[in-house]
Amino acid sequence: MRADAWTCAAHKWPVERQKRLRAKYLRLRGRHAEMSPDWWFDTHGIDLSELGETIDE
Repeated sequence: MRADAWTCAAHKWPVERQKRLRAKYLRLRGRHAEMSPDWWFDTHGIDLSELGETIDE
């Protein structure tokens, strides 16, 4: 694998993961609106502080 291909793949993975976790949060937030940020992270692996700037988009 070429170095530039590896770099591209390494940067794409976190973006795809964040999109997936954001979609999961948006799907579940209505049922679990009262839950704490710690619960979201411990239960679903969703760090609300990382999603904070993208949730409203």
